[in-house]
Amino acid sequence: MAAETLTLAESKLRLVMSFTAPPMLLALAILLFASDVAIWIPIVVGAVGALLTVFVLVDFATTIDIGPEGIVRHAPVRRAAIDWANVEKLVVPKRGGLAVVTLDGRHIILVDRKLVSHEVEMAKTWARESGVGVETLTRKPRFGA
Repeated sequence: MAAETLTLAESKLRLVMSFTAPPMLLALAILLFASDVAIWIPIVVGAVGALLTVFVLVDFATTIDIGPEGIVRHAPVRRAAIDWANVEKLVVPKRGGLAVVTLDGRHIILVDRKLVSHEVEMAKTWARESGVGVETLTRKPRFGA
């Protein structure tokens, strides 16, 4: 049995983009209010910025812990746990990353970056030891080979 918990962090580029885009949209909305555009444009831009801010703070996982109890997603203001008993399968997409499919049919992306081989193997080990199916999606050959 694996001895430790696997901690996966999101890519630095995605973190930077996710935490800078909402404030930039809010600043753009303020600048648009001062310009000669239709009033609904800054309202829409500001609303999108506000919604993205809430999403990033509440649901954007910055780190994921995978261990014997299950999966824990850490967002800036919330922590969400997924027990292995509620997971149908662990999926390794063909372009990289890691996702789970829960028993109620939800697809949850855990990490959207290329994983190192030992990270993938450790996540698969935790899933198999917990009785969860593992699916690795592979790329189809491009030129009919």
